[in-house]
Amino acid sequence: MEGTVKQIFPSYYKDFRCIAGDCRHSCCIGWEIDIDADTMEVYRNFPDIVQRIDTSAEPAHFRLTEDERCPFLNGCGLCEIILNHGEDHLCQICDDHPRFRNFFGNRTETGLGLCCEAAAKLILGYPDKVTFDVTGCGGDSGNEREFFALRGQLFAIAQNRDLSIAERMREMLVFADADAVLPERSLTEWAEYYMGL
Repeated sequence: MEGTVKQIFPSYYKDFRCIAGDCRHSCCIGWEIDIDADTMEVYRNFPDIVQRIDTSAEPAHFRLTEDERCPFLNGCGLCEIILNHGEDHLCQICDDHPRFRNFFGNRTETGLGLCCEAAAKLILGYPDKVTFDVTGCGGDSGNEREFFALRGQLFAIAQNRDLSIAERMREMLVFADADAVLPERSLTEWAEYYMGL
């Protein structure tokens, strides 16, 4: 069907759940949380919310506490907006995080970011080969088809359980550049390298 956008999600996506008060690295601490315009209009009807918002700049954002916590993050690590008003009153960034979207022509790919402890545990602990759930039927352009075909081959190499992790890394590197040489490192050294990114 012409004009329909294809939506693509990794197979583990549907299993993601925020661990809220059990999170050791809350996404509600340490960064300014912007409020989209539509949600700001809703918040104007709730004095308990709007009084903790800085509207002097665009976009409006929650006024962080002295220890850089969202003013709605309570002592148990739970969101007072959800507790008092429901999840449907979250601003877009809070509702989306750690989800992200990449847009390609008639294709939207949605994933989970490793910046979230629960998402990282789900992704890195996923026991099965990752497949992709697809809805919609949008088509890809010629260049996009080539890109996705190459990426699919890299995914296949990465998930080839007949090879060790080091062998998969080497094979992926050679696939990308026949003259490339993978530095010799132990799995521990590679883990430390990737954890440092």
